[in-house]
Amino acid sequence: MSKSETVRTGVAGHDELEIFRRVFFSSPDYIGFSRLEDGTYIDVNPGFERMLGYRREDVLGRTSFDVGIWPEEDAEQRIAYVAQLKRDGMVKDYPGRLRRADGTVIEVEASANIVEVGGQLLLIAIVRDVTERKRAERELRERETALRQLSETLEQRVAERTAQLQISEARMRSIFESTYQFMGFMTPEGIVLDANRASLRSVDARLEDVVGKPFWEAPWFAQTPELAASMQAAVARVRAGESFRQEVVVPLAAGRRVFDFAMRPVRGPDGEVVGIVPEAVELTARRHAEDALRQAQKMEAVGQLTGGIAHDFNNMLAGVVGNLQLMRVRLQQGQTAPLGQYIDAAESIVDRASGLTHRLLAFSRRQTLAPRAVDVNRLVQSMAELLHRTVGPAVQVEAQLAGDAWNTLCDAHQLESALLNLAINARDAMPHGGRLSIETTNVVLKEAQAAAIDGAVPGPFVAIRVRDDGIGMAPDVAQRAFDPFFTTKPLGQGTGLGLSMVFGFMQQSGGFVAIDSTPAVGTTVTLYLPYHDGPAAEESDTPRGAPLRRPQGAGNVLLVDDDQALRKVLAESLEDAGYSVLQAADGPRGLALLQSSMKIDLMVTDFGLPSGMNGLQLIEAARAFRPAMATLLITGYAERIAARTGQAAVEADIMAKPFSLDAFLARVNGMRPAEAG
Repeated sequence: MSKSETVRTGVAGHDELEIFRRVFFSSPDYIGFSRLEDGTYIDVNPGFERMLGYRREDVLGRTSFDVGIWPEEDAEQRIAYVAQLKRDGMVKDYPGRLRRADGTVIEVEASANIVEVGGQLLLIAIVRDVTERKRAERELRERETALRQLSETLEQRVAERTAQLQISEARMRSIFESTYQFMGFMTPEGIVLDANRASLRSVDARLEDVVGKPFWEAPWFAQTPELAASMQAAVARVRAGESFRQEVVVPLAAGRRVFDFAMRPVRGPDGEVVGIVPEAVELTARRHAEDALRQAQKMEAVGQLTGGIAHDFNNMLAGVVGNLQLMRVRLQQGQTAPLGQYIDAAESIVDRASGLTHRLLAFSRRQTLAPRAVDVNRLVQSMAELLHRTVGPAVQVEAQLAGDAWNTLCDAHQLESALLNLAINARDAMPHGGRLSIETTNVVLKEAQAAAIDGAVPGPFVAIRVRDDGIGMAPDVAQRAFDPFFTTKPLGQGTGLGLSMVFGFMQQSGGFVAIDSTPAVGTTVTLYLPYHDGPAAEESDTPRGAPLRRPQGAGNVLLVDDDQALRKVLAESLEDAGYSVLQAADGPRGLALLQSSMKIDLMVTDFGLPSGMNGLQLIEAARAFRPAMATLLITGYAERIAARTGQAAVEADIMAKPFSLDAFLARVNGMRPAEAG
């Protein structure tokens, strides 16, 4: 294939064209296209405008002679350049000079090719500004000349001057390799010997302001003394032969700047470290762009969250308010018979709202878990009716349970919620019906198997696989399936928290989750729960509406909660159950009652309390003078509170809000208050 055919093929290809466009627009060099026959410009890149100061629209359709880019005194050199180009079809690194729009002349190196595009011969020129490099080379030659002259008159110091020349050459090569970076040179002890213009301009300093000073005391760190010690330690490491690199934030004259900063040793002929080269590449613009992207993603997530949550909660609130209003109407009418159904409906809605908050907490992995030994087969079987009702008659539900499936240690209610979420997702993926399969099996993962699953570790697990033969997901969608707030459902029909809740719950339980999906084939989500060597716990939930177990004897309960409405309800329910109740609105008031001579058998306290003392701190303080007193911590934060809040861990029974009065009284009745307060 000829060179012109290669060019035409590349331009026609979408990927090559996109790469070429990026190079064309982002290159700092001047790239220009012109017709070979008359020399008129077809296009120039932004690098042309920056280098020469002409606007693109001012040069298109004109020749370089028309624009005046070539100095008149260089006409012969340009003729030779064109002749070589026509003879060879290309030139490489051709030296020359160009005149900028402001009249100044810069030194350049040009590379050019003649190519055929669409039947037309074009000249593609890439021109690099080498003015600074040429100046540096001239300075280097001048320094070398001076050193040679000095060595001719001081023959007795030839050896010393030769070594200095070698160091100087190494220094100049290092400093001027790349002028867009901040670069310098210093002794192995960190004394600054040289610095380039870019680094000096950044702090508005002169070379004499930095030469002879320790690097960590130079103006670059004048506003960040905390960096001095780390820079000094880094110099010591580089002096020992290591390289050093880290990202640093430095306040400069132009504002706070982020740099990719590095130091590397320069070695002499014998391998000994003879100098250190510090260099820095600015990352400020990149970091700003990353911050902007993160903020945009955060706002998108918040938008998805608020849309879905607001929709769900408004529906729930409407249901609660409607039932309360109907209760008021029926009471005014003297009809008490229907009140039970309104109460049941309102409680059911509150349960749904509680489930939504638990999904939020599970996604953030901050929910309170009540782990116990669980027989996964029994749990799946107990959910059979619920799953059938949830997915509807169009979906066939099958259970394939291993007879020897191991037990696991987890929160059974959260596992049920996770399976229900997966079943709902499967139902939505099969709008025209299909088959939902739930399988259990024992798995012992080896190192290689665990490495193939995100977040997995080797060991024994009981696996629960939820399969559907629905529409499936493309790889990029499946990769984001567990991301918080990510949903493929329309706004208001999903919060994007279902799978992230499953992910969070599995991590809290010491397990992990894997997903495998193929478009038009289906999806399999596998929950890996750690093996537990012990019998499964018996179910002990009290159904709603069942009569409460009355306490065997009265006791004195201290109730501490800043929410007056909730405190009033809890106090009244405790009093109805036969307890005497003391109330406090915050930690200090509760502590004052605890320090009194009153008999207190049990303290119930909220976790989040005002006045500088939370519930854990109150329990810890009470241990000092009421060590035998029973305590119950109720919390809406749902932290895992064997929890620490900066002080020592406090042992306490925990109950997560929201809860029913039945469950609350059952928990209180099940505790054994101390005989004396």
